[in-house]
Amino acid sequence: MKKFKLIIILILTLIISSCNEKEKITTINDYVKNIDLRDDLSESITEFETEIYGKGVLGGIDIYELTDSLKNIYRITVNISKPNDSIGEYEFYYKNDSLVFARIKDLIQSKVDNQLLDTLVDSEFYFDKNELLKRFDKKNENYDGEIIREISEFYIVYGKYDR
Repeated sequence: MKKFKLIIILILTLIISSCNEKEKITTINDYVKNIDLRDDLSESITEFETEIYGKGVLGGIDIYELTDSLKNIYRITVNISKPNDSIGEYEFYYKNDSLVFARIKDLIQSKVDNQLLDTLVDSEFYFDKNELLKRFDKKNENYDGEIIREISEFYIVYGKYDR
């Protein structure tokens, strides 16, 4: 009888925590949609080129920051052109300087006509209090939550001190 009670308690705990996780993910998705729809935010862009002497431009980085009038950062989008013809697309959403959502894509493009050839990585990461809550991988699992959080911290620090 004690084992049965323990099993029931464990099952109920799992069900409750699963519902709580789903509710948090829904809340984060709503937050991301609302940020994308806000018209009171301003977007700025910083562009860098990667150049090797004698070989020309091999790639580049575009960093887009979405901020309010007080310069609070809500979203940072980073596009990285790499020498191997792949493109990294990273989106980070912040709430009170804390990462809540990240979307990571690595794509291969044709050198000739810039057509998309393949998606190498397509993952979404949900964070709660800077801890990975859930990840969804539509393609490969090349990044873990801790690396994504550290990358997002680099860009938010860069964004705050670039002004």
